[in-house]
Amino acid sequence: MERWSRVLRVPLLSNSETFLRVGASLCLSSEIGTLSVPIANAIFFCGDRVERTSNPVIEKLSDLQKLSEIIVSKFGPFINAWVIEASVFNGPFAVYKDFIPSVNQYGEPRSYHPTGFPASTSTVSLLSNCLQEVKKIISERQVDTPSCCFHQPKTIILGFSKGGTVLNQIVTELGFADIGSNVNSVDEEISIVPQTKEALLNSISEIHYVDVGLNSTGAYLTNHDVFERISKRLIQGARKLRFVLHGTPRQWTDEQRDWIRKEKDKMLLLLELEASKSKGKLEVLSRYYFADKLPNMQMHFEIIESLDYVLTFMSRNNNSRRIWIQTEQKCFSILQSSNNKILKTLLGINVFILQNNLNPLTKFISSSTSQGLPSSNMLSISSTTRQPTSATIQEITVQRT
Repeated sequence: MERWSRVLRVPLLSNSETFLRVGASLCLSSEIGTLSVPIANAIFFCGDRVERTSNPVIEKLSDLQKLSEIIVSKFGPFINAWVIEASVFNGPFAVYKDFIPSVNQYGEPRSYHPTGFPASTSTVSLLSNCLQEVKKIISERQVDTPSCCFHQPKTIILGFSKGGTVLNQIVTELGFADIGSNVNSVDEEISIVPQTKEALLNSISEIHYVDVGLNSTGAYLTNHDVFERISKRLIQGARKLRFVLHGTPRQWTDEQRDWIRKEKDKMLLLLELEASKSKGKLEVLSRYYFADKLPNMQMHFEIIESLDYVLTFMSRNNNSRRIWIQTEQKCFSILQSSNNKILKTLLGINVFILQNNLNPLTKFISSSTSQGLPSSNMLSISSTTRQPTSATIQEITVQRT
């Protein structure tokens, strides 16, 4: 799969004077060089600017184009990555006023409320304008829809640092959104990006909070009513939803801003409570990075490059197994499981990926040693790449070598 990548500067609305910078990395059809419908759109909201650090790691991970490449490496080559920067900066402070109307001059939210659905409306408008700009640049006359795409692309939302405030607004809007009669409809015309706010909200399959934090309260959403509503809409037929909270000591152990950890813990508790009522439709995960290091600014950015992804497996006896993996574009390494027994149960049996909506690598063969697991307890996985199928549950064979 070839890709088209560039940093765009596009208006939020047609004929608008508000412009945003967006790093885009999009799927191209290798045969005719036109845009392809992806398996998913991964939308990443950036945080405040950190300028003149003289730190090459921070500089690299502040670059929109580099960030879009990292997102693709994490979720696979069959996704579109959109990395969005705020339209307004007050010095280094990002102000997402077009997505969250009730913010102060430093971009800190006063409240989250669904009225007008500003975050989802702005996201749809921005992606649509980005797509129009890309088509102008590549002089495209048609959009190629690969034979592997039988459904609308799913949407993954990621918020880094202050970008998490946009996630909070989107989650609030999701709680008050109608499920819609066209969810999973085979008659709906397939499009590269969602065309309406309803389509966007109904396509969201994953929400990733990436080391979010603020100098005020509001970094994490703690409104129980919103999560209750989300759980109910899932039971009523909305697509399965996964929340993942990724954090570092920089945010989660900051004694000067202890409200960040308290809000995170409360949000996690509320999500887990509603997940228990959702009949398996709501999944909640939390991942702590660099736990053995002292808090610093570099780790706050390095988490983006270190993001792990979790796969949920089910064995033949229907016992669910969950493992964290660090993704690269064409190989995976299992980094963590609760114990070695989980990894051993995956060797030599057929398992199923329950939520493999992003990963195009469908067959894995373990490269574990003949004695079982490597001494490091790291199980490397090699892969065979092929076009993804339309199946939502794909069989995975893990074999001893």
